[in-house]
Amino acid sequence: MRSASGLATTSQEQWSYVDTTETYIKWCKSNRVEPSTETLSDGTRAHWIGNRNANTVLLYFHGGGFNATGRPEYLDFLSSALESLNQHSDSPRLAALFLAYDVAPYSTYPTQLRQAALLLTHVLQTLHFRPSHILLGGDSAGANLTLALLGHILHPHPDPTIPRIELSEGRH
Repeated sequence: MRSASGLATTSQEQWSYVDTTETYIKWCKSNRVEPSTETLSDGTRAHWIGNRNANTVLLYFHGGGFNATGRPEYLDFLSSALESLNQHSDSPRLAALFLAYDVAPYSTYPTQLRQAALLLTHVLQTLHFRPSHILLGGDSAGANLTLALLGHILHPHPDPTIPRIELSEGRH
């Protein structure tokens, strides 16, 4: 399988991918879940998995080498994990926001970092989550993006289009 897939170009691989937002809509329909989406200031979308009224939110960045879109397996994993983590609580404790970041080669670095910073800014300033109630995570390229975002918080990227992140527990 590795040999066969290794022969495909990025464009050939991406031909088979479905847009992350379209994947989310189909996933919601097949799981009888009402779609819920946050649209960021640049038009990027992040999709809720679980109850958006939860006390804590996980900002989740999917893998795929920055050239693959979000797949249904990521949504299944998050849904299952959230169900397990919330099962012994009367009110939802944790939900996830799944960032539908732009992929390469159509969008290159630091686009994905900008989108992740916009999402964190949105969660802090618009949704009013306290920093202590925000988790960051991802797998593969998404883990890389998580670390890049943490690095950006500590040492802001010089690109002026990437918002600086101000963390303060003074939010309600």
